[in-house]
Amino acid sequence: MPPQHIRWLWQELQDSRAQRRTEHRLNACAAATKSMPPPHDANLPPGR
Repeated sequence: MPPQHIRWLWQELQDSRAQRRTEHRLNACAAATKSMPPPHDANLPPGR
């Protein structure tokens, strides 16, 4: 296997790891946002 292919595969591995980290961060952000009340609830009339 030529070094070029090894470099390419290594780059792919790094990219997939970064992608997983980003997804994890987004999921954590979404979970934190879900635990807070949505801001547009204040605009709804009471009793709904």
